[in-house]
Amino acid sequence: MARSQNPVDIARRAARKKALNKNKVARLEARDAKVCATKTVAEVQAAIHQLTKRNKQKKHNHHNDNDDNNNDDDMDRSLFSSEDQRKLERLEKELRLVTTHHQEQLEKEEEDAKQNPVVPQRNLEAQRQKEEQQQQRPSVEEAKCS
Repeated sequence: MARSQNPVDIARRAARKKALNKNKVARLEARDAKVCATKTVAEVQAAIHQLTKRNKQKKHNHHNDNDDNNNDDDMDRSLFSSEDQRKLERLEKELRLVTTHHQEQLEKEEEDAKQNPVVPQRNLEAQRQKEEQQQQRPSVEEAKCS
């Protein structure tokens, strides 16, 4: 059945499309805010590592099955499903969001420390070093995968 050419229907469809797009933007912003509030840099990095490791295993298994094909770039694209590509893109975006949020929090804490001299500067430096060590340490999920 063809779409109606009625101007009222056209206007209604355009308004609905605009509302859906607006809701989509609001949902994405809400998801980004939730990620910044709940996830850490190490968690997101571990998820990216796990996804790429799974892809490498698929590539390795596929390579063992097909020894004739030596073009690794084609295998990467063919074995990295569109769903995995979307997940990887989302995780990379989450990593950028979480990293910038973390940097903003550190800057805010440093500003607060400068304005409120009660908190010694050494404690902030020790806390920053501790956080950096935690980011460098492999997470529990990575240890299980290894």
